[in-house]
Amino acid sequence: MPIYQINIIPKWVIKDHPLYFFSADKKLYNINTGKEKKPVLKGYTVGYNLNGKFYSRKQLRPLIEKYKQEKLPF
Repeated sequence: MPIYQINIIPKWVIKDHPLYFFSADKKLYNINTGKEKKPVLKGYTVGYNLNGKFYSRKQLRPLIEKYKQEKLPF
């Protein structure tokens, strides 16, 4: 039985929601589950459900900041 492993590298983080990040392929992922969050259509607005609340892409744009990788001493 073949086993596949996929490494997801975070590129952008959402300020108010530290458990979610966008990767280089511009998809939203949950850190705890490691699964991709699918975009949701509410009316004519495209967005994401984060912790039970709907955020449109327009609302998320100012909350996104660059991911800072921590340097480990070992």
